[in-house]
Amino acid sequence: QKIRQGDLYEIIQTERNHCTALAEVKKLFGGKSYRAILGDEVGVFEHIDKIFSVHYSFHGSLRKMQGDGVYIEHVGSLIHHFLTCVKQLDLDKSYGLVSYYCTRAVKELPSRTPVQITGVPLRLTKFQIQLDSLLKHSKDESEREKQLVAKSLAMVKEVLCSINEIIDCKEKEALLKTLHRKIDSKSCLFLKGVKFTKHDLKNRKLIHHAQVKINITQQKVHSVVLLLFDDVLVFLQRTSSSKYQFYQT
Repeated sequence: QKIRQGDLYEIIQTERNHCTALAEVKKLFGGKSYRAILGDEVGVFEHIDKIFSVHYSFHGSLRKMQGDGVYIEHVGSLIHHFLTCVKQLDLDKSYGLVSYYCTRAVKELPSRTPVQITGVPLRLTKFQIQLDSLLKHSKDESEREKQLVAKSLAMVKEVLCSINEIIDCKEKEALLKTLHRKIDSKSCLFLKGVKFTKHDLKNRKLIHHAQVKINITQQKVHSVVLLLFDDVLVFLQRTSSSKYQFYQT
C-alpha cells in the first residue's frame, strides 16, 4: 500500500506541474519569437486551453479525493473518467498539435525555451508508466479497482498511438513544404507521358521519405531523396545551387 500511495502522490504532483507547464507554453507561444514557429496555426491556443481544462479538472478531483488525509483509495473510477474525457473530446488531436510545436520550439529556440516545456509532449507517456506501476501495486485492491486501472492503461496506450500518428503527419507536412520551396520551379518529370511539376506535390499526402543512393554504374552513384505518396513515387536530387530537381532515370 505504501508504494501504491507513492504512485498516486506522484500522479498528483505531475498533474500540477503539467498544468503549470501548459500555462507557460501558452504564454511563450504568444511571444514574437515563437510566432514564426506557429505560422498560421493560431488554433493551437484553443488546443492548449482544451488540454489545460481537462488536466486542471483532473488534478482538482485528485486533490479533493486526497483531502487532508494520507491515504487515497478507489481512484480507478476517477482515472478512467479522465481518460474517457480525453477520448471523447478528441484530446489526442490537441495533444498531437501542441506536442509537435513544443518539440519544434525546443529544437529551433533551445536557449529561449524553458526546460519544463519538454515535459508537455511527454505527459501521457509518463502517465502510461505511472499507471503501469499503479496496476502492479494494486494487487490488494478490489477486482473492480484493478479492472478500471487496467482499462485506463489500455486507453492511454491507444491515445498515445493516435498522438504519435498526428505528430508524424505534421512532421511530414512540414518536410514536404520545405522541399516544395526548394524545388526548382523549372524542374519537371514525365510520368506515363504526363508532365509532373512541383505544384503536383501540394495536395498529396506524404507516406514515407528517405535518403537513398542509386547505382548508375559501379563507379557512379547518385544520392537522392525518396518521396513516397499514396499514388506516386518521386525522387529529388540536390543541385549545385542547394535547390532540388526531379530525378528520373
